[in-house]
Amino acid sequence: MKTQTKKTNRYWWVSIFCICFFLISCEKLSPVVSEDFINAYIELRATSLELGDVDPNARIQRTKILKKYNFTTESFNQESERIRSKPELWLLFQQKVVDTLDSLPLNTPSENKK
Repeated sequence: MKTQTKKTNRYWWVSIFCICFFLISCEKLSPVVSEDFINAYIELRATSLELGDVDPNARIQRTKILKKYNFTTESFNQESERIRSKPELWLLFQQKVVDTLDSLPLNTPSENKK
């Protein structure tokens, strides 16, 4: 009887371990793109559209944006490359950018005159 109980306990612990391992593995496999990266990207693109790429004020503004979101040029480029190199991250990134832009309020020309 004791041998049967030990086997049952062993199977129970092995089962628990396998379930935990599976759940932890699945969590690591889910693609992640940080909100800070999304927001920095949107602000950087808006700055480039507004000021261009060669204007000294644009460079200063881009540096401020990166600092605001705790990125250096190098770390931002590394994260960008990581996202571009993985299709599942690229799709997630695109969707998050669209969702973020869609959630922003629109300024109509009449609102800007007020």
